[in-house]
Amino acid sequence: MKVAYELGSIFEVPLRSGGVGLAAVTRWQTRPRRGNKIVHMVGFDPDALTARNTPEQASILDTRHFLLCSDRALVEGRWKLIGTIHAFNPTNWPVAPAVRGQDRMVVTTNEETLEDENIDATAYILPEERRFFPYFSGLGDATFLEISLSKALCDRDPKYYLKVTSENVDLWRRVLRALTNKGIVTRAFF
Repeated sequence: MKVAYELGSIFEVPLRSGGVGLAAVTRWQTRPRRGNKIVHMVGFDPDALTARNTPEQASILDTRHFLLCSDRALVEGRWKLIGTIHAFNPTNWPVAPAVRGQDRMVVTTNEETLEDENIDATAYILPEERRFFPYFSGLGDATFLEISLSKALCDRDPKYYLKVTSENVDLWRRVLRALTNKGIVTRAFF
């Protein structure tokens, strides 16, 4: 059974340690030759989220995990579609630059195509600011999302877990503006 989804769609993702996490689609890139899409997803802790509001009322500040993956698990129904973020607007869900190694950063240069570039991070963030950025784990598949979301939500592994705050978002926007002014980022919502 094919499942149709849209930006803001929320899925239950089984965790390797038991239970479920939630993940929402915030961007995608169509790959016509392969017949699927690459999706940028954010992960939520359902217990923390439902204590305040419903998944449909989620905001970027509820995010605990970031990942790029194929949409096969979504389309094939591996994960249960449970709803859509109310009035989803990409401007409220910036794609954060991700740290990679000690001095590198992966930046989505065009949010409509999910093109990215590996750049020198030292010109844009201080070493102590690295903790405000997600770790770049590369392109994963469904199994990797289940494992990495488990590591984020159950183990609080700092490589996968990032509790987003308004300070994070302000810093991401500052970096994205600087990269846009230099012509590195050509299309971003921030």
